[in-house]
Amino acid sequence: MIGLFEVSATKAGKTITCTMFGNIAEKEQLFGELMNQHKIEQSERHLWKLTNITTKYNSFANDAF
Repeated sequence: MIGLFEVSATKAGKTITCTMFGNIAEKEQLFGELMNQHKIEQSERHLWKLTNITTKYNSFANDAF
């Protein structure tokens, strides 16, 4: 499903959140974009855990458009 999502990740009690457009089936890509948005270095990304993906707006009901 393609749409606008709020993506969250946590590390040791610290939570970062970002709203982004993407495909919910590609969770690794959404996680990577979240890390890039908050300028988390590649060497520290394994410490973060994806905790929540919340739908803000669905632009397409299915993946075929």
